[in-house]
Amino acid sequence: MNAAAARHKGVGGEVAGDCDVILAPDIEAGNMFYKALNFLGGAVSAAVVMGASAPAVLTSRSDDEQSKLLSIA
Repeated sequence: MNAAAARHKGVGGEVAGDCDVILAPDIEAGNMFYKALNFLGGAVSAAVVMGASAPAVLTSRSDDEQSKLLSIA
């Protein structure tokens, strides 16, 4: 997720430090990570649950308008 951290740790490859998607093992872990990114890190994010019969937009009541729009898009 961070190019400088990847270089410092010796992680190489085309995508090191250039993350577009983050996967979580379950909804609880994903929710904790999502909230940490948004509230502690000031991230702008979108969330969708995949794998059901149809994609489900996953928003929080505390999400701003931009996060909700990005999740729908």
